Amino acid sequence: MFTIYSSLDSAKNEFRILQLRSIAVSVTPNVQPSKTATLVDSNQGFQCTVCNTEASIQCNLYTACHGDRPQYEAFSYTWGDEVSPNPITVNGVEVLVTENLLVALKRFRKEHSDVHLWVDALCINQLDSSEKAEQVKHMADIYRNAARTLIWLGPEYDDSHHTISQLVKIVHRRIKQPDLLEAAVIGGDPNQIMTEFGNQFSEIFSQYLRDLPLALKFLKSIFSLWSRPYWSRAWIIQEFVVSPNLVIFCGRDEILYDVWQVASSAVLSLRAFLLRSITESHDQQIKPGHRIYLGELHELNLTRTTKRALLHTRTAYRVDLDQRRYLFSAICSSQLPSKFSATDDRDLIFALLGLTSDAEDTKLSPDYDESTTCQEVYTSAARYMIYQGDVDVLSLAQNRSKVHTGGLPNWVPDWRVKIYEPFGQPPVESRFNVSGPAPFSLANDHENLPKIQLKLLGYLLSSVEISGTRAWCPPYKSNIETLCHRGHYVRSITTLCQKSDEKLMHPNKPHDPYPHPNDRVSARIGIPTSGME
Repeated sequence: MFTIYSSLDSAKNEFRILQLRSIAVSVTPNVQPSKTATLVDSNQGFQCTVCNTEASIQCNLYTACHGDRPQYEAFSYTWGDEVSPNPITVNGVEVLVTENLLVALKRFRKEHSDVHLWVDALCINQLDSSEKAEQVKHMADIYRNAARTLIWLGPEYDDSHHTISQLVKIVHRRIKQPDLLEAAVIGGDPNQIMTEFGNQFSEIFSQYLRDLPLALKFLKSIFSLWSRPYWSRAWIIQEFVVSPNLVIFCGRDEILYDVWQVASSAVLSLRAFLLRSITESHDQQIKPGHRIYLGELHELNLTRTTKRALLHTRTAYRVDLDQRRYLFSAICSSQLPSKFSATDDRDLIFALLGLTSDAEDTKLSPDYDESTTCQEVYTSAARYMIYQGDVDVLSLAQNRSKVHTGGLPNWVPDWRVKIYEPFGQPPVESRFNVSGPAPFSLANDHENLPKIQLKLLGYLLSSVEISGTRAWCPPYKSNIETLCHRGHYVRSITTLCQKSDEKLMHPNKPHDPYPHPNDRVSARIGIPTSGME
């Protein structure tokens, strides 16, 4: 069968680059190319371009070596619907791509000069599992070394052009402190950033407070952008985090990542300001009927989008680029792969390896062979993390009643289903350690066990006499429901603590393990968050 791909030499670290030919070269004979109009505000990190969409897409693939430092831009996008594929020409051969990729290629090409891109769907032979596995190992380097990473949110809809324009105008009209810009981009004290944003945007925020329907319309349009399919794709975790230079595209709009990040922080500050003002203030400027908008403001909850996880992971990664990172840390900082989706379920683990030093271990190498099952990948990853001492991964083995978890040992997290976050901090962010300085130990015969079994050493503390009626598993339907569920959860803990106190009042009371009453109080406070701060 004829193929557009020539073999790659892995010993030379070869990869392919897509040469996207210019409109002038690609235009059909006898069709006059229209001009590519650009409406720029480049000094403000924003650009709007109206492109020629009539000329066919013409491309070439060529081979390059990582060591030669070729110039190219990396493409970060979601593959999109495959129902109605569209033809483009690659190396003189017709190739079918999705509508989303076709629209993006038309958006990125130029009038008279070629564009050099790395696009996974075209630069990797998707039918060659061994090549795919080898190239996936180097994807983090591909994005790290790209001149820019082009984030494609998709075409313009839901009034996205007006929304992005408003974002940029607000930011550049009001931001006066460069230090605040830098803190919002690379990460700083969230509370301080929110306070400073509130101070600088007080006039604009007050205007929105006086017109809550307009404020809600604006916030909903922002959250619509944050909820686009792009933000839920598993591979963007790596692409978004390791890329030094990000540019975000949505239809005709182009916005620098730094501006986008500051704008996002401003929007979160606006939401917090409106919630606080409505619930706490009796100012005359708040109309009595506007309190009905409280529920809608609560529903605009960033914690139910993956964008917060991506920003957190990017900040943690870039603060110390030399720090050794572990797979479990990447899982916790990205707030669990189960929030993301992938065409191949194995990618929910493979997509994180580029963020970690664990990728150097051959036990975790990407393997796309048909004989390698998703269950094997998840089991190997869980065993690897546990053997590294990250036994907290056991707490993520949830939802065992789900039908498609079949084949997974009950100690292995199933990243294909919803996994609930801890009530408090992720384990890697807490200074609390119930075992103190005791070292992690494996059972002596662990290497002789079947792959589906796990054997660890531990301590026998006591026995369970009674369990609570509420487990920590908050609903994701609405923020209000989550708050109510947390209340029930805390009340069930209070009931158990009262039963414990009653036992100490009994004539044959058991030994109190707490040397001082204050220790018992401290322990009770720590129960809802499993001792995390």
